[in-house]
Amino acid sequence: RFLCGPGVDWIPPLRRALTRIPNTEPVRLVLATGPPFIPFVTAIRWAAARRAPAILDYRDLWTRNPHGRYPSIARTVVSRWLEQPANRDAALITTVSDGCRTSLASNGDVPVRLLYNSPDQTYLDHYRRVVSDWRARRVTPSERARGRVRVVFTGHVYRVCTFVPVLKALAAMPPTLIDQIEVHYYGDASLVALREFAQYGCSRLLTDHGTVSKHASLRAMLDADLLLSLIHTDRASSDPAVTGHMSTKIHDYFQSGKPIPNIGPVKAEVNRRAAEIGHAGFRSQPADDTP
Repeated sequence: RFLCGPGVDWIPPLRRALTRIPNTEPVRLVLATGPPFIPFVTAIRWAAARRAPAILDYRDLWTRNPHGRYPSIARTVVSRWLEQPANRDAALITTVSDGCRTSLASNGDVPVRLLYNSPDQTYLDHYRRVVSDWRARRVTPSERARGRVRVVFTGHVYRVCTFVPVLKALAAMPPTLIDQIEVHYYGDASLVALREFAQYGCSRLLTDHGTVSKHASLRAMLDADLLLSLIHTDRASSDPAVTGHMSTKIHDYFQSGKPIPNIGPVKAEVNRRAAEIGHAGFRSQPADDTP
């Protein structure tokens, strides 16, 4: 927590690996991607020693990550002594959303480029194989006619937006309608899901699958009637790190073609992205509008 993320244990093996590269071997470019971000410092220093340009690829934010449970003093110290010096010495910074780009660009004059986590051709080919496999194993007609709406949520549950807004909306529904809904969770926050569904008397609606493979996660999306997206409980935010949150899974959600109810700020970047790609089933509401 005090280094705003993991990665310290990466440093010794990374240094050993770098020392095995002969000094006579030309190095044209050094590319470091994170998280974890702490190895950025080692990569930048090694790039400088080899007189090679370095690109730092932020797949998330480091000290400015609104989802990280880091003390404010830790964010300040790590930003000043580790993150900002590394960023200043980079030739280029890349990141996954406009909001992240804005946050990183405020650190200095190094150019920051946007690279969405959208699928490349290799991933699309893999996705098509998953779809083909899913169709071959598709549920029986009796299961398809189960008469219940299957809501699926995959991935991590952030403390800034848990299942509570959804559960409040469910609690406001007539019991006859509630019992027509089933929620399936796939991810590493089972304890949060189980606790909150129990707290709102909705345990019977939840099927917790826990952590599963990427393949199983994609198949679960294809089995869904609705794909739930939870970003942030703020209705509006001036923090680009909040409005610019774009998880990798949202691109998988888009690929599925399934309807996506999203809870997040009114001007969240994901709303604009859904409009740009023409995903007609994407609907976003602030948390306080869900009941």
